[in-house]
Amino acid sequence: MPESRQHPVVADLGLRIATGELVAGSRVVPEEVAEQHGVSRSVVREALRVLEAKGLVQPRQRVGTRVLASDRWDALDADVIGWRVQGPERLAVVSDLEELRAAVEPRAARLCCENDGGTADVAELSLLATTMRRLGSRGDLGGFTAADVAFHARLLHASGNAAFVRLEGTFAALLRAREELGTLPHQISEDVLALHEEVAEAIAVRDADRAERAARELVDGARSEVLTQLGAPAGAIGRVLRGLRNRRR
Repeated sequence: MPESRQHPVVADLGLRIATGELVAGSRVVPEEVAEQHGVSRSVVREALRVLEAKGLVQPRQRVGTRVLASDRWDALDADVIGWRVQGPERLAVVSDLEELRAAVEPRAARLCCENDGGTADVAELSLLATTMRRLGSRGDLGGFTAADVAFHARLLHASGNAAFVRLEGTFAALLRAREELGTLPHQISEDVLALHEEVAEAIAVRDADRAERAARELVDGARSEVLTQLGAPAGAIGRVLRGLRNRRR
């Protein structure tokens, strides 16, 4: 869990804003928040600075601190993602992030091969894929998610692309949200486990085409599954599945 979400004032206000309880334009009164949480106003001011950095609120002279519209929020911030998926916009948030992941991770897998990443990255990816199989096969969803987060973070790091690395926290929040929202199956499928191993093996032998193909199939499969679980329109899911089937031919 990101450190800032452990702060009760930040967590409470962030969640209330992100889920729509505090609507855009609402005034946040530090004295009232301090009384509600039993903390000093300096603690509240620090919490508001954290939320301001994430684009959720903005202090203004003479009018105080106001809640900003959602288009001002940092959509890639791990805390903001964690809060938003608990609200009514969860499907849109997850769908947008899954599209971003589909654009980035297959390319990252290819770069891992083309950039001749270090042996430590190769070994770690293989170890994590093995760990995911062990935990996923026995239904340890918490352990599986932790290993899954580590696997995809290592993939981004091994790509050598600094911009991709910056997305580590974003994708970690998305992967954790799948477990928190109950969209993971009770038993992780063999396809998911095998595709993680396929990505790791392809990178180990520097087969860029194979690595990119396996990563794309993995991400598209996960995307279809989570959108189905969250009740996405059949047309949106169908487009993902058609693309997946075409690539398997």
